[in-house]
Amino acid sequence: MNFSNPLNTRIALLLGLMLTLISCADLRVSPNQVSSTNSAIVLTAEPPHRRDVSNVNGRIVIGSGMNVNDVRNVNGRIVVESGATTGNLRTVNGRVNIEGDVSINGNVNTVNGGITALSGGEINGSAGSVNGRVNFSNVSVGIDVTTTNGSIDLTDVTIGENIETTNGNISLENSVVERDLIVRERRWNNGLFGLFGLFDRDPKVIISPDSHVRGSLIAREKIRLYVHETASVDNIIGANPISYSGQRP
Repeated sequence: MNFSNPLNTRIALLLGLMLTLISCADLRVSPNQVSSTNSAIVLTAEPPHRRDVSNVNGRIVIGSGMNVNDVRNVNGRIVVESGATTGNLRTVNGRVNIEGDVSINGNVNTVNGGITALSGGEINGSAGSVNGRVNFSNVSVGIDVTTTNGSIDLTDVTIGENIETTNGNISLENSVVERDLIVRERRWNNGLFGLFGLFDRDPKVIISPDSHVRGSLIAREKIRLYVHETASVDNIIGANPISYSGQRP
């Protein structure tokens, strides 16, 4: 290749960059861990021993029937297929998809991404997102469900302890919260966020048909609260409920 030609020079640089990126892709397997950088991890065969799974810049898929320990990711989603068993699921920039009858022996957490489980499953710990939606159906959660800037939508779900959010809407349908539902104080209301009117929309909380909050509904900020005539909340603090009938207010 004639490198005196500017086009050839650019092509050579591009090829060099591609080779560098390819060389950075690294999958490592040890007795205690499966890890990767710049490539996906897809586990479809049972490892000889339960391992931790970690990745940077790539998705992680825990296949059906797999049994692993903690799963951690930095920039990529985590997918757990039906029939799998895991420890904690944690990712920074990515969503978590729980597909079917999955057993999570720990917590599910993400910073920038949602958490979805629409076909059953059991989370023995807590589930939480900072900037993302939590959307569960036919799921059991042992401890808490929390968000900061994301909605919480639960259908046929049992929560062992609390639900908490700051700026997210909450919708419960045929679901049970064994302890409290809490809308936290928005601490930046009097700062720059308040000055520019950001996050000044009052969160909407809907306690839909046949849902029950066994403890208190505690609103530390103004909310719009709707409680179906077949639902119940043992105690309401800081909000005035609006009763409704039918499917949605």
